[in-house]
Amino acid sequence: MLSKSVPDRYLKYVSRLVVADSYEFLHEENKTFLRDASEFSTGINACSRSNREYIALNILKGNRIDVLDELEAILVEHKTNLAKAIQEIDIVEEKNIQYFDGFGIEPNILGTITGMILSQGDWRKPMIGFTQIDEKNLKISLRCSKLLAYDGIHFGNIIRKVAKSVGGNGGGRSIACGAYIPSNKKDEFINKLNQHLDGLI
Repeated sequence: MLSKSVPDRYLKYVSRLVVADSYEFLHEENKTFLRDASEFSTGINACSRSNREYIALNILKGNRIDVLDELEAILVEHKTNLAKAIQEIDIVEEKNIQYFDGFGIEPNILGTITGMILSQGDWRKPMIGFTQIDEKNLKISLRCSKLLAYDGIHFGNIIRKVAKSVGGNGGGRSIACGAYIPSNKKDEFINKLNQHLDGLI
């Protein structure tokens, strides 16, 4: 079904999208969230995003008694915050991009939210999220399908160039990147990024 949904030039990449490696920590108890490397890393990441790094450090040092309940509570809280944020998002479609105003979303989870929202939009376009850092500055996160990277598009380089042109800065990887720009430059940033991608997407 996936092969029938993508342009022919992407067919050779389809298997890379549906097959991936899965890792387990064999020293962790079986059938616990610490066993799966992905869940483990999500938990550690959630600790730092909630400014409770001491819990992550204790877990990493092998303390499974004193702070494990706290880690599970943080994971639940983290996933609840993500779910609530996603429910309130409206996607705006432009010619070459799609974006949402995530005002009220904590800057430290904007990238995660943007990646999740990507699955609700058009995979042929990058998804961009905006949120307010303070009265004068915005944080931007961009996520896109791996297929666009296979086309040779490096959004980290592109967002760096566009952000710099409006008085900000940015960068990152080809499929996951971000920027910081002045709040009053949002529309200009959107227009310039849209124009920059003409003929690439």
